[in-house]
Amino acid sequence: MTQTIISPDWIANEEGWWASDRSFIPLFDQFEAWADERPNTLRKMSCATEPVRRFLERRGYRMAEMAMVK
Repeated sequence: MTQTIISPDWIANEEGWWASDRSFIPLFDQFEAWADERPNTLRKMSCATEPVRRFLERRGYRMAEMAMVK
């Protein structure tokens, strides 16, 4: 859980997740259930591939920002 300097809302932030198959789904579901227990909590998930983006969109996530790295 974290807060940003521009919002007082709490954010449940993943720190990294990846699987080459669908084995991540039970862990993802537990993350969602954990965040559901905390009122007024945003959830922040990273996605570096199109399949992950589509999975997150099907689960109700929307694009909020785009990060660039070098």
